[in-house]
Amino acid sequence: MSCESLEVGGCETLVLKEETPTLLEVAVQGPPGPPGADGDPGPPGTTDYNDLINTPTLGSAAAQNVEFFAAATSLITTNSNVGSLSTSTSTGWSTATSRIASLSTVLSAASSNVSSLSTSTSSGLSTSTSSINSLSTSTSSGLSTSVSGIASLSTSTSSALSAVAVSLAGKVDTAQVGIGVAPLVAGLVPSIYLPSYVDDVLEFASLGSFPGAGEAGKIYIALDTSRQYRWSGSAYTELLASPGTTDNVVEGVSNLYFTVARVRNAVLTGLVAGANAVIAATDSVIGAFQKLQAQISALVALDAQNVKITGDQDVAGMKSVTNRVDFNTGSSMRFYNTADKVTNTEYSYFTWVGNEFRWATANSGTGVNRAISLQQVARFTGGSLPYVTLGAANAVTTAGTQSRAIANHTAASGTQTTFEVFPTIAQTGTAGYTAFNVNPQITTTGSGNFLLQTWQVTNVTWGSFRSNGSFATRGSVTAGSSDGLATGSSFLNSLGSLAVLVTPITASTTLGITHGVITANATAGNIVITLPAASSCPGRVYPIKRIDSSVNTVTIVPNGADLVDFLTFYSLERILSAVTLRSDGSRWIIESRTESQAFERSVGVVNLMSDSGKMTARANPLALNVGAFDAGKMTLWFVAYNGSSAWSEVGKFIFDNTTNGGAAGALTATTSDLIAAMGRTGTSARYGSEFYIAERTAGAGTANPHPLFAANYLSSTMNSVVQAVMNADRAVTFAGWIRAIDNDQVVVGVQAAGVQQVYLNGVRQAGVSAGAVITPAMGWCHVRVVIRSAIGYQNASPNIYAQAGQKFQVALPAWMYGEANPGVHTTAIQTINELIP
Repeated sequence: MSCESLEVGGCETLVLKEETPTLLEVAVQGPPGPPGADGDPGPPGTTDYNDLINTPTLGSAAAQNVEFFAAATSLITTNSNVGSLSTSTSTGWSTATSRIASLSTVLSAASSNVSSLSTSTSSGLSTSTSSINSLSTSTSSGLSTSVSGIASLSTSTSSALSAVAVSLAGKVDTAQVGIGVAPLVAGLVPSIYLPSYVDDVLEFASLGSFPGAGEAGKIYIALDTSRQYRWSGSAYTELLASPGTTDNVVEGVSNLYFTVARVRNAVLTGLVAGANAVIAATDSVIGAFQKLQAQISALVALDAQNVKITGDQDVAGMKSVTNRVDFNTGSSMRFYNTADKVTNTEYSYFTWVGNEFRWATANSGTGVNRAISLQQVARFTGGSLPYVTLGAANAVTTAGTQSRAIANHTAASGTQTTFEVFPTIAQTGTAGYTAFNVNPQITTTGSGNFLLQTWQVTNVTWGSFRSNGSFATRGSVTAGSSDGLATGSSFLNSLGSLAVLVTPITASTTLGITHGVITANATAGNIVITLPAASSCPGRVYPIKRIDSSVNTVTIVPNGADLVDFLTFYSLERILSAVTLRSDGSRWIIESRTESQAFERSVGVVNLMSDSGKMTARANPLALNVGAFDAGKMTLWFVAYNGSSAWSEVGKFIFDNTTNGGAAGALTATTSDLIAAMGRTGTSARYGSEFYIAERTAGAGTANPHPLFAANYLSSTMNSVVQAVMNADRAVTFAGWIRAIDNDQVVVGVQAAGVQQVYLNGVRQAGVSAGAVITPAMGWCHVRVVIRSAIGYQNASPNIYAQAGQKFQVALPAWMYGEANPGVHTTAIQTINELIP
């Protein structure tokens, strides 16, 4: 086998070539034996494999096989180099692959020959077999190398083919020329390859040479006459050339040329009387003349009735004018008060200045600027009086002044008056008069100000009357002035008595702008007085006084989310109780309040609890410090109900506490919240009589639900073994601080007219209601309940209602004789019981 180099596709390719003798003819044998009879060759000899390796001349078959395998190994090594060949030699590599397959076949034949060796050469054969196995391994390695080279060649071939494809892109296959691609002849495309419309102009020797039937859309030229024709569908029609100018066109009979002379001499046939209207661009000539004639006719008729003055004219005497006198734009009409109309003049004139019509007086030289007076010529005693109208006669849609009195005051002394209403009044009987009347006739209004009059100085408004009758001024107003001039140091001054409307009410009322001083009489029933929104009437004052002695309530309620000071409502408790409220624009503030002498009972109140509500063992009430927490007193006065828990300590107010700068110990958050709710700050938050705070959790029992809140059940009430003895009023009062901790509200007391009065943060709860409703968001609240009883004592009040699991806290409780008012107390209300041993 040999290797030859061929050129395929411009690339050199290596080709394996088989030579004779073929490998199939090679036998593994030794050198020939001695000749046999008749000259036949003798039997083959045996050759040791080692001898084959070491013998230069391999005459035996085994040696030839070794030689062959050596050649095959060389060939495989050569094939491994094929991988670097050009990628365009794929055909050559196919041949190489085929040769390698033949080589494998030859190797199989060689192995077969080896197996037929004589048994006598077993030792040598074993050695040969070992060598063959080694050779087979080498061959396999070589074949693997060849395959690797082929794979590399395949990759290179793919890259080369890609490059060829790029270079052929956009090229035309010459096999398509004349079939799908038009050829070029002398650089042009022959007409047979072009669409028919390209040859739109066809030339022939003469008209007679034209085709019998032409094609639409083509131009035919007869070369002998240079005339052009088109096919009409049945015949050839000549295309006439342009004459160049109208001068070369002969005038016809009907369609005559346009000339200036003919236009001037044209007769206006069809002209009739038309409408007096503006000429439009769409009008015909006749129609335009008709409109012009109508306009001229109208002007002639108008001129016959009116006087038209152009230029300056002197009118010495009175002229009679049928309809009107017209003045050109920018002209004026003057009425002289002097004979001199040039140097020393006095006159009045009418004129337009822009869009403003003026009637004014003027003067020059020694002339005087006279006034204009609008007056009646004669006195009238009744009937319809004549009047002068100042202003626009038609509707005016733009802003601005419609009528104006203008004067120029330059005097050095005295008082000059610009406009004066100066009627002479001589009436009798029941007659009356109005010297100056402002009377707008209103149909609809906009959203602006509605002012009847304003007073301005250099365009600054100092006072005004509104259409609703209200009056405003920048300056002061004085009532009772002897000379009619404003005096005093305040904006509103009264130099005499001041009357304010007093409005008595006997039922619920909403106050407004028409109310002044309010007197409330609740004899017939409870009264609720509702205030207007504070933002709607800043500065407004309402004095309110109660004048009855009934047990019914008089409650003042602000509008919406407004407050009375910091209260949601305010109550007038007893006869002669009074309060004065003023709006600050956001809420109603209490300027003053009074209570009747019968209600002032806060002096000398005594706590019926022996521990003064401090929740500790009995001690000297003059001592500031307390001992350990003692729930016994709380249990005695507040018995648990419906399975509620015992009282437990949750806080203590400490004298000289560190929370507020002292040294005796820190306050709990619960205590700090209470002190803040009381308004105690600084020294009062650091020092003071010590006390404890107790907490209870409502039980799960469902006895005695609240009459209005069905989910709230009685949790605490006064122990039946303790009696809050009442005084001669047959009343007893409870006061203390209560807070709802979580879940829902707690309710203290049930207000009933004539039986209980419930106060929350000093404000009586209006009407027959739930009592004092306290939610967690409200924090600490001061509660006071006044209980009345015909038997003279109370041992089951006040009641505290809560939902199951609801926690609430109590601090500084106190029971007092009668209807007591300790105010919103911020420390323990002492008891004399502690002085008893």
